[in-house]
Amino acid sequence: MIFMFTVGSFGIAFLLACGLNWLGLIPWRRASEAHWTERARLLFPVRISAAINVWVIAANVAVGLQMFRSDAALAWLGPAFAAWCGAALSGYMLDREIWPGLSLIRWFGQFLIYGMFWQAGLLLMISGSLLMPPNFGWQSWTVAGVLLALILSLIFGLALTVLRWTRLVQPASPRVRDIAFQTAQQAGANLRAVWVDEGPAAHAFALLPMKDMLFSESLLRRLSDNELASICAHEAAHLIESKWVFAGRVLGAMALYPLVFICPVSHQFGLSGVLVLFVAGVLLISLPRKLAQKMEKRADAAAVRQTADPVIYAHALEKLYETNQMPAVMPKKNRLIHADLYDRMVAAGVTPGYERPKPSPRTSWTTYPLAVLLGLQLGIMISRAQDANEQEAARKGSSPPSLSQQSPEWPLLSSEVSTNNPNTNAPRR
Repeated sequence: MIFMFTVGSFGIAFLLACGLNWLGLIPWRRASEAHWTERARLLFPVRISAAINVWVIAANVAVGLQMFRSDAALAWLGPAFAAWCGAALSGYMLDREIWPGLSLIRWFGQFLIYGMFWQAGLLLMISGSLLMPPNFGWQSWTVAGVLLALILSLIFGLALTVLRWTRLVQPASPRVRDIAFQTAQQAGANLRAVWVDEGPAAHAFALLPMKDMLFSESLLRRLSDNELASICAHEAAHLIESKWVFAGRVLGAMALYPLVFICPVSHQFGLSGVLVLFVAGVLLISLPRKLAQKMEKRADAAAVRQTADPVIYAHALEKLYETNQMPAVMPKKNRLIHADLYDRMVAAGVTPGYERPKPSPRTSWTTYPLAVLLGLQLGIMISRAQDANEQEAARKGSSPPSLSQQSPEWPLLSSEVSTNNPNTNAPRR
């Protein structure tokens, strides 16, 4: 039965996510003749919702199975993971509309690259929270310690090592390597190696712990030597950041780590303890993000100074955004690390050849039905749990009195009646 649920969850999640993405892309398809900035503005919310929907669909499956099969412990885990995989695979169909002719192997390679650098830590923390026992002890601290070691290993080189072993990243060509090393030397950065991947998206990363740079072949094909040097100057500015800045970045990467203790904290301290964990996570996310935003502005300024003509750097940024079809103006109250492309070009001393586009919407409507369904399921499950607790309390309260209950001392002890509610299990003092 569980096997059938697992296979069915994969297929249903894939078809559901594909259908929602297809519907969400209708305005983008209709704007095929519009300027690339307008098409990117319409595409962005669909992309964000597609990424969110992967997790919301899996959560719907997990909650639904837990609600209807509460007698089987962790029976939801396999189907929920299968639903996550099916919904994630729908991203290939979405990306094929953006980059026609994209092969599944090439897409999967990029999926693994982004997953190793951004999603692996999140998946580890979710796995750790599921393995965490309900009480603090040597088992909980062992899980937390192993999890911490794995996440730090990913940050400090394990992710890149895995990508090299799987040949998803390759050493850069002599042309790219020479430009990167020369630019880094001019910036005073100690560059160790330069890598290239075959992903369809255009990107350039400074891998700070290893002092490496990573570029996508799709970006390199579009940039001239001078434009590539300007992008390298931006990344080299990150490589010379102080140790305190690097520590803040690592802290931001570990922002969700406290949530691994959500099971023992909720069991021992209740809702107040869980709220403390969430507040700690929000603080660990917000403070390093502001630091990263400041460092991006600093890197942009360094690239402009190091480039002979600021127009070169501005055009290189524009090619990167256009290749990825990323909005020139992000949603209002942008919480991303980079500033808007339009503002970055103006800061470089270049006025774009088009008016400032409207801000992109934050998400698409396609997430709302899934979120409503998840909320309804959670509400039903919580209501059932409360009803079960009340029925158990009523059953125990109406049971025939024993000999000890007929003693004169019983009224003094009656406040210690236990229920299934963990918040009322402790005796009153």
